[in-house]
Amino acid sequence: MKKRLLICAIGQSRERVATALREIGHDKLVAITTEPNTLAIKDAEKFEDLACAEYEVVKLADKHNFDAMFSAFVKTIEKHRGWDIRVNISGGPKLLTIAGMFACYSYGVSIYHCEDRVHRLPVIKEVGFLDILTPDARIVLQSLGKRAENIDAISTNTRLNKNKVEDALKILKRFGLAVVTKEKGGIFGKVSSKGAIYQLSIRPPKPFPSHSR
Repeated sequence: MKKRLLICAIGQSRERVATALREIGHDKLVAITTEPNTLAIKDAEKFEDLACAEYEVVKLADKHNFDAMFSAFVKTIEKHRGWDIRVNISGGPKLLTIAGMFACYSYGVSIYHCEDRVHRLPVIKEVGFLDILTPDARIVLQSLGKRAENIDAISTNTRLNKNKVEDALKILKRFGLAVVTKEKGGIFGKVSSKGAIYQLSIRPPKPFPSHSR
């Protein structure tokens, strides 16, 4: 049976956090917050201590930095691959809530919203945003750095031919995952700030099973 992880966006709302902790089953809680000294955080600590559950707090310094918030959810999800992951988006500030939802839809992770009762939002489990990319686009995204490279260099790094690289860059540009420019030296591509976060989400290919004789 999979271990259950509850990721909670926590701000000022004590009631919503209490409802989530009480009603959403979990073996470990990860609280993501821009306000680590609130009563809601202290309530969560007490609750998890009484329940003898694992507990972790991810503190974010900038309450206006969406990329950092999204990255915190992504890294937490990645760290707990193989767990049954649930995310409670109620109880935190709006931007943190949006970042949590974006991460959940990117990974196909269950989303919960708690008011007087618990609401589970519709998500196709384990089907994420990156699943819409072609295999070549995923390979190219994984290879891109912050410094722009031309198609020749990307082709060499990925072992894909130039036509495939160009097609992949068009897809990545369409979704805002890459910055693509045309210059004298040809077409250049580099990862965007959004793409850099999604690079964390790219699962390495599964190794081929070995066959013993």
